[in-house]
Order: sequence, then C-alpha cells, then structure tokens
Amino acid sequence: MEIVRSHPFRSRFIALSVILDHPLPTYTKDRLKSILSDRALYENLAPMLAASEPLRSADLIDGAWAVVEQLLPLDPNEEEYIAGIQRGELLPQLLFPDGSEDAKTISEHPAIQWKILNVRKHLRKKNHKGAGYF
Repeated sequence: MEIVRSHPFRSRFIALSVILDHPLPTYTKDRLKSILSDRALYENLAPMLAASEPLRSADLIDGAWAVVEQLLPLDPNEEEYIAGIQRGELLPQLLFPDGSEDAKTISEHPAIQWKILNVRKHLRKKNHKGAGYF
C-alpha cells in the first residue's frame, strides 16, 4: 500500500487515468457497486478462479475501494490536469516537473494523444452544432 501513497505512483496514475471512458472523479464506490453485482461476479470472474469459497461482490468492492480511495480526492493541480484534458489540453507540467522524463513520456503516450485528439474532435463537433452547423 505504500507505493499507492507515493508521489511518483500517484502522478502517473492521475496522468494515465485520462484514458478512462469518464473523468476520474466520476469513478465512485457507488458506481462500482452498481456495476459489480454478485451475479456478474459469479458469471464472469468465478469461472476463472481456483477459489473454493464463494465470492461476494461487497468484499471485493470494499477491498478495492480501500486502495482506490487513497487516490481520491484530487489536489487542485490534479483537478486542473483532468479539466485540461476535458478541454483538449494536455498539461503534464501540472503533475511532473517541466522537462522531466515522466512529462515527456505522458506527452508522447499514444493513448493519451488519442484521447486529446478525440476530445478536440468532440468539442469541435459540439461547437459547430451549437453554432447552427450540422
């Protein structure tokens, strides 16, 4: 658990979280509960495990959330990094020192570049519709 609390891990986690389908702050324990039911667990995960004890979604959710909740809430610079992505801007300097290897890696990461490109396309399309364009 110590690694999860470390600044390097947290910064990289936040940086890479932008490739998720939704912004990181929308991933809550309640959302996890709504997705992972005992039935889904039994049908999708249990067949791949060699455990003889029945699995309970509540136990898995509580265990996972104990780790994930340490990464939330976000610091102001982390919030701005995620908000920047939602505007189509990549601002790695908010998480890493300017010119650092981590900042370079994040700036060149193919999945993050793809996300930025798609956000920009989405925003252009949204702005054109709002301006009366089809």
